[in-house]
Formats: sequence, structure tokens, C-alpha cells
Amino acid sequence: MNGNAYYVPDKEFSNEQDFKTWQMYEFKRFYKAVFEIENEEKEPGFPDVLAIDNEDRAHFYEFKVARKSGRFTFEPTQPRFFKFYPYLDIHVMVWDAEQHTVYCIPAVLAANAVLVKGSLTLNVRKI
Repeated sequence: MNGNAYYVPDKEFSNEQDFKTWQMYEFKRFYKAVFEIENEEKEPGFPDVLAIDNEDRAHFYEFKVARKSGRFTFEPTQPRFFKFYPYLDIHVMVWDAEQHTVYCIPAVLAANAVLVKGSLTLNVRKI
């Protein structure tokens, strides 16, 4: 994914699972393999999805749904994982229902914002 955000006028997602399911379906159009790998029990903070591109590179995705204010919250283990593994290509996909927009944020950028702010809650519109 190269863009930071894209508009989705005809979708509504009431929760993270619905958003993730739809986005995984969309990923399958341009990745050769997509796996749901969420595994908090074995590795705290591990992202939700692994996608393999046509050059066999791995891309990881974490999914969030923003509240009406544009705010979303990480689990305490997630920013630590993102900072500990900066060489992994991890992005946070955030659905902003109010603006019908999907934001794609590099996880290291999000983790740094958490550290600077001192809070696990961020505003997707201000990152």
C-alpha cells in the first residue's frame, strides 16, 4: 500500500472484525497471499494480518476502528512490539467511519506518537 488514506463512500463497519474482513478481501486483489495471524497468546502485540506480495515480501497489518472523534486506542503491548521490530513492514489500518476514510499509518510512526503523547489513544486525523 502506497497511500496514506483513501475514501470509501459506500461502506460501514461497526467493529474491527468487520473492517478487517473487508480489508483482507480487498488485499487479495493485489497480494498473492493474505493470512489472518492475530496471536496475542504467543507474541503480545503481534499484528492481525500477514500479506505476501508478488516479490515474496512480507507486509503486516494491524486494524483499528476510530470513534467519531477520530480517536483509536492501542493495546499496551502493540506500540512496544512495533518499536522492538522496526525492520518489519507493519502498518496500522484505521477506519474512520465519520469521514468514510481508511488511513494506512506506518506502525513505527504510530508507536512514536504514543511515546510522545504518553497515551495509547491517538487521533487518526492528527498523525
